[in-house]
Amino acid sequence: MRFGLVVSTMAAILVAPLSAIASNIALPPLGGTHAVGKVSYQLTDPTREERFTKDPSDRRNIGVQIWYPRDSTTSDEFPAYLEGVAQKDLLDAKVPAAIIPELRSLKTRSIPNAPIKSGTEKYPLLVFSPGYGGNFPRTHLLQIEELASHGYVVMGLIHLDPQTKITRKAINAALKERVSDVQYLLQSLQQNTASQSSIVQRIDFQRLGILGHSMGGTTAAEVMYRNHRFNAGISLDGQGSRSVAQQGLSKPFMLINQYHMSMNEPTQENIYQRSRNQTYSVSFKGAAHDAFTDIPFLASLFPQYNFDPLLSPLPAIPGDPNPRRLNPLRTMQQINDYTLAFFERHLKGKAVPLLNQPSSVPTVVYKYRNDYQR
Repeated sequence: MRFGLVVSTMAAILVAPLSAIASNIALPPLGGTHAVGKVSYQLTDPTREERFTKDPSDRRNIGVQIWYPRDSTTSDEFPAYLEGVAQKDLLDAKVPAAIIPELRSLKTRSIPNAPIKSGTEKYPLLVFSPGYGGNFPRTHLLQIEELASHGYVVMGLIHLDPQTKITRKAINAALKERVSDVQYLLQSLQQNTASQSSIVQRIDFQRLGILGHSMGGTTAAEVMYRNHRFNAGISLDGQGSRSVAQQGLSKPFMLINQYHMSMNEPTQENIYQRSRNQTYSVSFKGAAHDAFTDIPFLASLFPQYNFDPLLSPLPAIPGDPNPRRLNPLRTMQQINDYTLAFFERHLKGKAVPLLNQPSSVPTVVYKYRNDYQR
């Protein structure tokens, strides 16, 4: 199972030796025209028992983090990337105390609690579902904040998954609850019973998308299969359920994967071939499971520490006598290019040449099909 790899990889990065720590570390500038704000709140579904805690009176609780366009100001004070992570938690993860101040110096690119951008424009909604464990929207900021800067409201969910060994039974149980989490989120937003009503009023509910990484990608595909309100979805190195793999999807969908997974995971090809709408496949040669998160970029901030074998275990070009590792920032930019192009086409109706042609990048294998009406 690949769902638990993000945790171990992040832990490995955080225990880098002090000599490896770079100074003035920063995330790359946003590529869109909008500055970005962020708010968080908790959503409780009173109709659902929490299946993964011991107290039978617990109701299903969902963490919601929202990124959205805001007005730009001259006094932006960005919070720390690790904001909310307790010192004790870092020390318990065996992070050397001497490097914690440097790690905490890394800033996000979104301002907490800023008002949504002034005006009346409505924005498409993207729901983001993270990997198994459900606590990692923060390790996808390179993608989430970028999407918000291009005029999307992005809602990242924090799901509670089974606190047990990762088995097929646990995954199926988690998937069922995750799909219900998304459905309840949408219900609460449309009834305007959710917090942050000023943001909710600016959402265009006719333009809904979903994406996720790992188990979150599986969640995205399952939501697209069961909830036809969503117009388009993306799976980042996730797997499809049996139903999705057997029957495909009826709305536009994009699969973004490791190359060797695309070649060796039959559910991916089944979804691609059996879906009944425009379907896209983007695979990265040499990528590991964490390549679709912020983790490789964070690792690249510590060049003296050799993370390459961990983050990119295969040569970028299989069989290349001079193996090359993927450039983390360039790879994430390519992932963002395809992600944005997909949603720009299917949620905003824009012409996007990138999706009409093969990739010119040797490490990227791209294909698409629009012959679903044959």
